[in-house]
Amino acid sequence: MATFNGREANITVNSLTGEAVVAEMSDWSINRKAAEIDTAAFGDGWSKSDVGMLSYSGSFKGSFDPTDTTGQGVLKTAFEDGSLINDIRFYIEHSDDTDATMRCLAPDIGSTNGIRVTSMDVSIDKNGVGQLSVSFSGSGAIKENIVERIDESGAVTSGVHVVELTGTASIAATIADAANHAGSFVVVCTAEPATTHTVTLTSGTWDGTNDTATFSDIGDALLVTFDASGDGTIVSNVGSVALS
Repeated sequence: MATFNGREANITVNSLTGEAVVAEMSDWSINRKAAEIDTAAFGDGWSKSDVGMLSYSGSFKGSFDPTDTTGQGVLKTAFEDGSLINDIRFYIEHSDDTDATMRCLAPDIGSTNGIRVTSMDVSIDKNGVGQLSVSFSGSGAIKENIVERIDESGAVTSGVHVVELTGTASIAATIADAANHAGSFVVVCTAEPATTHTVTLTSGTWDGTNDTATFSDIGDALLVTFDASGDGTIVSNVGSVALS
């Protein structure tokens, strides 16, 4: 069994292109639900139902900080534009370390997945500090992810969904079996490498053929879906990730 201390939680945006913490937040909540479909007919003495569409919504709040342009400012812009925020993470446990494993809830990969900010309320009290309350609805699926940051060569932990290459010296990472990471999987280079980083699959493929991905620039990212056998389908290749 495990419990999670709320002091370790956090909210971040721009997770794939220079992750930034949304400043001064103090709590978040996400509500997931399944629509219920009534399937009862004339003559039935008891109700019957089936499961319909899954959906989620949520809220978070904290102290209002208008100087936080990379966090609260991103939320404000998305609210005013009516745009989806695709790369937001709600961390259950968060760390600033370059070598760490963390858990979060985040929208699934894809341009139509994300949160849409539906309200941003600011309140001021003479005996307190300014407060910001944000409500949102979800588009597409939301996933419980394990994020692993790697700053040196080594094996990726089984079951991880997101790998961040955080070192500047060359990293040679290995994944024992891609089948252990079935579903949406992301590798992103978050620091400029001196030369290149590689992630090699010992079992499985990135695209049905290749088993090695080479990252040469900060911001390079490979978004892939692995099936139960460990064969991948490329969803997006951001930057210039080379496959071999």
